[in-house]
Amino acid sequence: MTQIEKARFRHSKEWQEFRLLCKKASGGVDYITGEPLQRGWELHHLDVTNKGYTNIGNPKDFICLNSMTHTFLHYLFPKLDKLDKNQLDEALSQMFEKFNEVFTEMARREREQ
Repeated sequence: MTQIEKARFRHSKEWQEFRLLCKKASGGVDYITGEPLQRGWELHHLDVTNKGYTNIGNPKDFICLNSMTHTFLHYLFPKLDKLDKNQLDEALSQMFEKFNEVFTEMARREREQ
């Protein structure tokens, strides 16, 4: 399925109605962060193959994500997909530590202003 075909599908009435059904089922929150869904939120396919792209028979095959969460997920997926469970746990733990360092430094600098 080409990008143009995917875009056409995402603009179909069937997809738009399914998207709203999934949003309602999610309680209107981002699956990963638990934050309320914002304008421009994404309905993420858990089956990222072309074959599964138009299969909207089961809402459990999709998760609602805010745009930034969705972008981050697609950024990480190719990297983490190559790891076993222990490596994945370690990689995510290291990333969390780095994020924490950055957030702490950002907060420190903000307080200094």
